[in-house]
Amino acid sequence: FSQLLKFAENCFRCDSAAFSEQERRCAIMLYYDLYDSAGNYSSIDEMFSDLSSDELFVQEFKEVVSYLRDKCSAFEKEDNSVYKDWSPLRLHGVYTKAQIQAALGLSTMERKSSSREGVERKKDIKLEAMYVDIIKKREEGSMTAYKDYAQNRVFFHWETQNRVREGSREAEAYRNGENNMLLFVRQQVEHPEYGCRMGFTYLGQVTMESMEGSKPMQIVWQLKTPMSEATYAFASQYKAIG
Repeated sequence: FSQLLKFAENCFRCDSAAFSEQERRCAIMLYYDLYDSAGNYSSIDEMFSDLSSDELFVQEFKEVVSYLRDKCSAFEKEDNSVYKDWSPLRLHGVYTKAQIQAALGLSTMERKSSSREGVERKKDIKLEAMYVDIIKKREEGSMTAYKDYAQNRVFFHWETQNRVREGSREAEAYRNGENNMLLFVRQQVEHPEYGCRMGFTYLGQVTMESMEGSKPMQIVWQLKTPMSEATYAFASQYKAIG
C-alpha cells in the first residue's frame, strides 16, 4: 500500500526505467489489481500514463489506498527468502494469488499465469510456490481430503498432489531440496461472512523436515520464521467442505 501511494502521490507520472526491481514488480501487481487479463497495456509507462490522465481516479485511488493501509492488521516483516533482494512480498503479508504471481514473475503484463494447481514453479530461478487452503472445498465426486495444517508455529504438514509417489521425479526434487519452497496459506477460498475471496498469508521460505507415504506424499515443512499466532489459529485446523 505504501508503494502504491508513492505512485499515486506522483499522479502516476513516473519513469519505469528508474524503478528498482521491487517497484517494477509492485507496478505489475497493481496492473493485476485493476485488470483480470494480460495485454491491456504494452508497458508500465503506458498504463501509468493512462491512469494519470484521470484526476478523479488518482484522487479516489489515494483515498482508498490510504484507508486500506491504515486498516491493515498484518504485522509484516522483511522477506526471509533467497528472493528478498527483488521480491516486493513481505513476510506475513496477505496477498491475492494474482498479486503473488505478479510479484514472483509467474505473471507478466504480457502473459498471465494459467496455473490452477496448488503448486507453481519458475524453473529458471528454482522457485516453487505452494498455495494452501486450510479448509477445502472438495470438487464434486472427489474422495480426497488433503491434510494440510500447522502442527505448531514452526512446522507445517502438507500433502502433495495425488500423482506424486515415492521415487518419482517430483518426490526426489522435494527430498533433495532442488527448489526454493515458498509457502502461502489462507483459511479458505471464500470469506465465511462476506463471501469475497480470501487472501493468502505469506509464510516465507520453508525447508523439508520429513517426508513419507505415496500418492499423495506427506511432507512436513519447517518455517524459517514462526508464523503469527493469528495465522496459527486458523492454520492448525483443517476439514473438507462441499
